[in-house]
Amino acid sequence: SLKRLDLSNNKITDVGAIALGRALIESRERTSGFALDQIILDNNALIGDDGAAALAKAVSAGAVRSVHLRSCSIRAEGAAEFGKALIEIVKHSKTRQFQSAQIEIDMSGNHFGISKPKKKKGAAYSASLLRDKASSNIKFIGKSLQSRIKGGFGMGLTTAESDDDEEEMGNVMGEILSDDEDVEEFDSDRLKAIARCGARLFSSEIINRASDSSVQAKQTNDDARLQIMVGMRQCCLDDGAIDALAAAKIGARKSGTILSIDITMNAGVDDATKAALKGDEEEELLSSIAERHSNEMKRILEAQERREAAAEVAAARVQEQDRFLEDDLFDDFDYDYDEY
Repeated sequence: SLKRLDLSNNKITDVGAIALGRALIESRERTSGFALDQIILDNNALIGDDGAAALAKAVSAGAVRSVHLRSCSIRAEGAAEFGKALIEIVKHSKTRQFQSAQIEIDMSGNHFGISKPKKKKGAAYSASLLRDKASSNIKFIGKSLQSRIKGGFGMGLTTAESDDDEEEMGNVMGEILSDDEDVEEFDSDRLKAIARCGARLFSSEIINRASDSSVQAKQTNDDARLQIMVGMRQCCLDDGAIDALAAAKIGARKSGTILSIDITMNAGVDDATKAALKGDEEEELLSSIAERHSNEMKRILEAQERREAAAEVAAARVQEQDRFLEDDLFDDFDYDYDEY
């Protein structure tokens, strides 16, 4: 039977990848093991998030052991789907099929990472920032923190009723938050960029669900543990993404899974960090990197809470000013009427 299928450089689209994913799942239903050992779809630039999601489902269904999607067009959502798929595999890691299995997902060359922009101090807070809904700006952040807080970022902010009010609210917010470095660093544009980072979304799926009782494992023998190898070479990963991946690696370990992540060919990453993500030799460094991710998430949460509080204060001030102006106009009108 067919074990390896190489369809690289074939101009395959999302439609084709979806069809392949469904075919693999259907084949899996007729066999006791993997329907296909390896499928290679490298350099098919028309395969994006939808195609990746279909192939991720095939992985989670145990239909294929190794998927190569190097240099395609996978972005944040597609990477996240593979994070979900790996957790589903971990849930079934004690079954005969997955015991001692080596799952491989290679997404190298897909530019789902982000650069790390430096925000200039003293930047003004625009009215559009007040209108942005926190749930859409920080999708990833909400997921990462949902295990620690409830309610999160779903609270709505009072919005202005006119352009003048919006401008005034922006000015008031700028005054309130002018000395808040965390709020300045994690502004609206920065949070949107973080939410578009595939490595962060991939990691968040593992971090949030690895502690669930349904994915906990008691295996201690490395030879009997599920091993997952993920390729993220040349994916434009920034420091924050690498921190998140380190946290995911530690989270996977809690579920009895060995997660190896290849992050070579990402600019600015030192050899020790590469080794820590790929193997288990740099335990102290790995823990330090993962802790940095946790601290950043806390800072983002706190900054967002302060931003929301400032927006409420700004809205209240503007409304109070509007009421004051209305009262003045009404008094003037009464005075003129009496004179007439």
